[in-house]
Amino acid sequence: MIMLIASLLGEGDLRGDDSRSTSSGEPSVNNAFNDRETLTFAVKYMGVTVGIATLEVRGVVQRNNYRAYHLVSTAKSKGVVSFFHKVRDKVESYMDKNGLYTWYFEKHLREGKHKEDVVVKYDQENHLAEYRGRTMGIPPGVQDPLSSLYYLRTRDFGVGDTVFINTNGDGKNWELEVRCLRKEKIKTQVGEFDTLVVKPLLKFGGIFQQKGEITVWLTEDQRKMPVLMRSKVKIGSIAAILIKAE
Repeated sequence: MIMLIASLLGEGDLRGDDSRSTSSGEPSVNNAFNDRETLTFAVKYMGVTVGIATLEVRGVVQRNNYRAYHLVSTAKSKGVVSFFHKVRDKVESYMDKNGLYTWYFEKHLREGKHKEDVVVKYDQENHLAEYRGRTMGIPPGVQDPLSSLYYLRTRDFGVGDTVFINTNGDGKNWELEVRCLRKEKIKTQVGEFDTLVVKPLLKFGGIFQQKGEITVWLTEDQRKMPVLMRSKVKIGSIAAILIKAE
């Protein structure tokens, strides 16, 4: 099981030509989440719960002399799955509170025999990123794989709109395209929600590592809270369903 909440970004398409929104270099205002938020998801495969994942805002801290949201995503396998493919994943990001761009990204994946540790430091003032001992250029206001989800939540969009987000991951710069497809009512353990159904089109490994189609249901309000995320696999699909919001 690959980390659905913090590692669903796989390989996808590049930008299309039907955009009615713009990219992450443009200023945005955060009315979506507060200094503290915890979203807990049941990760299900073929209707069976195989893990628990969380998305958290763990307060505002000082980072690079700026105030930043401390974002954390975790995923843990449970039950029988842990016996043959134990998962213990953790991803962290520090997102500037005012500029809503990333300063720092850290990923620690433990998935069966697979182990991966990544640290990326971002210099937004000089448009540089430090990754695996080398320095590379980045677009202004770039996001990392985790902060990109939170940035998307701050954007104003509706059905038919496309949001482009400048994102850096795995030592590469990509333009993440998110298309808003339709509205849909979703019922979860937390309650019933009117949602916007969005589809990210991606091209690098990183939040949401799965090389299938990914669909995300966000509440149709200022919070744009993710309540359901689904990724197609060779047989069936993996879904992360909201079970608790704090």
